[in-house]
Amino acid sequence: MNFANFQTIYIIGFCLNNFAEINETKGRYFGNLILQHISNRLYNKFSSRVSFFRLDGMRFIGIVSPTYKESVDDIVQKMREIIEQEYKTADISVRHPCAFGVLNYNDENESAQMVIENIITLISAAKTLPNNKYLEHSPENIRRMKEMANIALQLGQEVTNNMKNFRIVVQPIVTTENNKPLKGEALLRWRYEGKNISPAVFIPLLEKGKMILPVGKWVFEQVVHTCKRVLSYEPKFQMSFNVSYLQIMDDDFMRFIEQTLEKYHMDGSHFIAELTEIHFDESPEKLKEFVDGCKKLGIQIALDDFGNGYSSLGLLLKYPATVVKLDRSLLTEVAESEEKMHFIRSIVYACHQFGKTVCVEGVETEEEDQIVKNTGCDMIQGYFHYKPVEISELYEILAERNK
Repeated sequence: MNFANFQTIYIIGFCLNNFAEINETKGRYFGNLILQHISNRLYNKFSSRVSFFRLDGMRFIGIVSPTYKESVDDIVQKMREIIEQEYKTADISVRHPCAFGVLNYNDENESAQMVIENIITLISAAKTLPNNKYLEHSPENIRRMKEMANIALQLGQEVTNNMKNFRIVVQPIVTTENNKPLKGEALLRWRYEGKNISPAVFIPLLEKGKMILPVGKWVFEQVVHTCKRVLSYEPKFQMSFNVSYLQIMDDDFMRFIEQTLEKYHMDGSHFIAELTEIHFDESPEKLKEFVDGCKKLGIQIALDDFGNGYSSLGLLLKYPATVVKLDRSLLTEVAESEEKMHFIRSIVYACHQFGKTVCVEGVETEEEDQIVKNTGCDMIQGYFHYKPVEISELYEILAERNK
């Protein structure tokens, strides 16, 4: 590639996400077929207008011809649609199949190697902002990339230093019957340089470096320790904890769960493991082992974020979950029409017929609270009732409610 041949060109960097898991669960032959289909469709769509090259692994660049008049926004959108459609056709349930970065190259003195390094860094940064259409190469984004690199290094030190600046908070979940907080979701928090860093930033970094494995064990022990004390205030209380795909694949995690429950003399019936649809589709054999292990210990399984992605009622009923958490996006749709209200009611009804408990997430206003209660669901989670609270505040809430 001789970039000096161009005066001003756009370079689009992109990556295909979750391919390691796809190869592991569906086989490399299947993964290669998906990659071939995506490549063929991109080439056929853009032909000589965009030249595609593979960088490494699942990272690629597309060099846009200077004579091509279509906007970068439109090009990226069409590329994204092709990739997402191929994932969906292959029945791969990934919330964000790809990430894009765009570099406007107009410096003939900048070497090709430096351009490639910049676009690789840009792709990595784009993966941490999955809701963005694409990330542009700019001084602000360069600063962000350096900050993300520093954060990743600091996270590694945190794990080495026994999770010093990590903590868990709990968001109480109430019953629709009397607004009593009988459940709570444990959420991981981290402070870096005196600031609370968003989980949307640090959780993907933990997963990328597989640091989520030791951190996840630490979280579970904190959950068990906290729940043991909570039970003195509310004997029926249950605490849920989020489980990542990597933890499902870790053979040691279930042993750790069992050992931790024994260590604190706790019954597994007080705990709920929250999984997303991706867990159910990506590695069914490992998932079955995990679910069976949880059932043996009395731990319930919750299907989290239902309604966000390729959710369907048919799939819902096949999942081995006793608790279904409806995503806030469904709540927003309910407020739009009576027809959609009937749809949510049908989901709740079907769940109840199959012995599943239903919780609606993201309830933020009194109006939403009333709408949710009209669906017949069992539990409500959201800021209208409780924001995530520190452990000490959780004790106070439960003590006050049980006076």
